[in-house]
Amino acid sequence: MKTLLVNPTPAAFDAISKSLAGSTIELLQSEGRDPVSDEIKNTGARIILVNWSADDSSMAPLCESIRGIKGAYIYILVILPREKEKFLTEIMDTGADDFVFRPFSGVEFELRIRNATRLIAMQDSIVSSRKKLMLHAKEDPQTGLLNRRALMDEVLNEMGRVSREMTLLSSIMVHFSNYKDIIDTYGRETGEYVLSEFSMRLKKSCRPYDKIGRYTVSDFLVFLPGSGAENSLRVSERIMSSLTGTEIVYQKLKIPVEVSLGVSEIYPDDVADNKTVNDHLMNDLLLDALIKRAETAAEKAVAHGINTIEVCES
Repeated sequence: MKTLLVNPTPAAFDAISKSLAGSTIELLQSEGRDPVSDEIKNTGARIILVNWSADDSSMAPLCESIRGIKGAYIYILVILPREKEKFLTEIMDTGADDFVFRPFSGVEFELRIRNATRLIAMQDSIVSSRKKLMLHAKEDPQTGLLNRRALMDEVLNEMGRVSREMTLLSSIMVHFSNYKDIIDTYGRETGEYVLSEFSMRLKKSCRPYDKIGRYTVSDFLVFLPGSGAENSLRVSERIMSSLTGTEIVYQKLKIPVEVSLGVSEIYPDDVADNKTVNDHLMNDLLLDALIKRAETAAEKAVAHGINTIEVCES
């Protein structure tokens, strides 16, 4: 782990190097550039050793500036002379994690660093867990696609850009017509495998920046930024080919997929810029209407037979 010694002296660097001999710590010396936060960002150091000289007036501003760096947690250990003890409360209040008085023993300093690495690992684990929770909160657990709420949030944010850049936005309702029949015929386990494969094919047939989510048990929504009905129809044909072109094979079973697709579009003149509460309310209503038109088109496609596409007439 990279460790940066701020305000280094030959004696301090030598003592710290000896204490950390044989450890996995990579000890770096600050070059004294101002601000030190730039050095921390450039080196990627996670432990900062602040060597407080006797003539330094205060470490508080430095600790505050280090603590203000965004990103991964940075551990601050202040090394100070005993006569600066009265400033410890101020130092800790402004962001330092720990301190050690000079002179220190090698064992004492090694334990301080060991504690620092343990705390950093805990912080990283917490951040990782929080990110996973946020991801799972947005994902449909069965398909890995966006869930309904997350999808709506993503598209409402997109609608602000539609208004600003005057671009089209289209939606495709993908109705998995025989999903229930597959479960009834082959069982839940087979149905879940088919659904997973279905979702993967759907995602691969769309662009990386398209918004894809599960809308109901057997309905999926695809939103295409910058696309009108004409281009969305081409995407729909690609989706249709991907989903129905070959059967899904599971444990020697060859299972066909039947879908019906409905396409609708929205014009930028109708969309608000998401600057006010009223803008958000208006866009919410427009989004509902966009989805309803795609849903109606998909229902017409169902009525016309399996594996068909309908475009909603504006």
